[in-house]
Amino acid sequence: MNHDQAHSYCHEIGMDLFTVRSVDQNHALKKIVSSSWSHGHSYWINGKNSNNLWYMYHSLHDFSKKLKYMGFHFHNKGEPGQCLRFAKINGVFGGQGVSCEELHPVLCEFGDKL
Repeated sequence: MNHDQAHSYCHEIGMDLFTVRSVDQNHALKKIVSSSWSHGHSYWINGKNSNNLWYMYHSLHDFSKKLKYMGFHFHNKGEPGQCLRFAKINGVFGGQGVSCEELHPVLCEFGDKL
């Protein structure tokens, strides 16, 4: 699966997919979640820490400023290798941890190779 195919799949199932590789990435992941919703786009992200994130479709800018103006709850710290899906309900972000296989095995395999 290439980058475009992964991006298309994100839109097809109507959710943002994140492959979390490190608990240390949690802070950066929060920022990207807030930015992705504010832009109205889907992102599929793989990274080993906050300074090593791979993302598609849009580069995100000014993470910290967006966080100041967007209140949200992040309910899952993201264990290594876990895929997360998010929903925005009444302006509040909720995260639900699911297995890679439950979402899309190919996407998760692809993420391991990035």
